[in-house]
Amino acid sequence: MDATQKPSKFNWPNVLSIFRIFLAVLVPILMLAFDTMEAHVLGFVLFLIASITDFVDGKLARRYNWITDFGKIIDSIADKLLVLGTMAALAVVGMFSIWFVVLIALREITITVLRMYFLTKNVVVQAEKSGKIKAWAQVGTIIYAYLLWLYEQYVAAATYDGSTLETVLTVILYAFLLVALYLTLQSGFVFFRNNWGLLTGKQGEAAQ
Repeated sequence: MDATQKPSKFNWPNVLSIFRIFLAVLVPILMLAFDTMEAHVLGFVLFLIASITDFVDGKLARRYNWITDFGKIIDSIADKLLVLGTMAALAVVGMFSIWFVVLIALREITITVLRMYFLTKNVVVQAEKSGKIKAWAQVGTIIYAYLLWLYEQYVAAATYDGSTLETVLTVILYAFLLVALYLTLQSGFVFFRNNWGLLTGKQGEAAQ
C-alpha cells in the first residue's frame, strides 16, 4: 500500500478485533448458561482462538501498515472484554474472589478511557513492555484457571480421593493471580508516570 494512502477501517486486523469481541461475549455465555462439558470445553477453545487473534491482528497491522485510530480503539476494547469477561465468569463459578476482577477492571477501564481520550487529541499512546507483559500474564492466568475449573468439574469430581493435589493446584492459581494483579497495577503506575505531563495539560507523546 502507498505510504501516503490512509488505510481503510475495514481491514483484516480490525475484522479480527471485531471477531474477538464476538468471542469475548460467547465464552462467558458458554461457561455460565450451559451445564455440559462440551460447552465448557468449547468456551476454553474459543478463548484460546481469541487470544491468538490478538497476536495475529497486531502483526498484520504493523506488517502491512493497516494501523488506524479505529483499529487502536476496537483492538483495546476487544482485549479488555475478553480478559475481563472471562475472568468475571471464572469468579462467578467460584475459582477466585471477584475482587481480583474488580481491581484489574478498574485499571483496565481507566487506562483504556485515557488512551481513547488521548487519541481524540491526536496523541499517540505507545505500548510499553510492561503493558505487554501484564497482558500475557492475565491471559496465562485465565488459561490456568479455566483448565483448573475443567479439571475440578469433570476429573476431580469423579476421582477425588482426599489427596492434597487440589490444594496445591489452588495455591498455584492464587500465585498466578497475585503475579497478574501486581503486573497489572505496576503497568498502570508506569502509564501514569510516563504520561503525567499529558494528564496535567502538557502536550507530548503518551506511553503505556
